[in-house]
Amino acid sequence: MILLSRLSDYAIVLICAMAESQDEIFSSRKLHESTHISHSAIMKILKLLTSGELVTSVRGAKGGYSVTSEPKEISILDIVKAIDGPISITLCSHKRKDNPCIFEPHCTAKRGWIMVNNALQDTLFRFTIADFIVAH
Repeated sequence: MILLSRLSDYAIVLICAMAESQDEIFSSRKLHESTHISHSAIMKILKLLTSGELVTSVRGAKGGYSVTSEPKEISILDIVKAIDGPISITLCSHKRKDNPCIFEPHCTAKRGWIMVNNALQDTLFRFTIADFIVAH
């Protein structure tokens, strides 16, 4: 089974919640109350989304988090990459020097897996947060 990580799934939920009220600053507590995602997961996700420049943080008593772009400009691919790193459906579909596939020199399926991986990335890029919140 190919499954999106739980953190990526939760990150999409959090960004959808924030994107519905773009001008608002959200505390982690407010996000917890509206999404019921655990506070520890929210904090981890917000840190990764901030590093990925999808969310900005505001310090202070009235501080919190907000999305950095319009919902139509935030792709699902951007979110997944910010949380999980590069998408790779197999070892050979993304060049990894730290863990190369031992079958790569003789593999006849590599080209196909690269095409599948590229199609998956293209699909995730085409869908944006705007697609998700309009259906809500």
